[in-house]
Amino acid sequence: MIQVKPVIDKNYLECASCGAKEAVHILIGDERRLNSLRLCRNCINELKNKVDEIALIQKNIEKEL
Repeated sequence: MIQVKPVIDKNYLECASCGAKEAVHILIGDERRLNSLRLCRNCINELKNKVDEIALIQKNIEKEL
């Protein structure tokens, strides 16, 4: 699950991945374990795509078992 937490001063935050100055804090995880990341919108979209790819691979593996 990926949740985007809004931040008041976006110019203050720098993306931890690419260095863009338009980053926001996002929370990734579930009820038991949450991680906070500072990412820009492009990196958030890349992360979502990777998560979707991993979920699809996991689903295919479960079908084969």
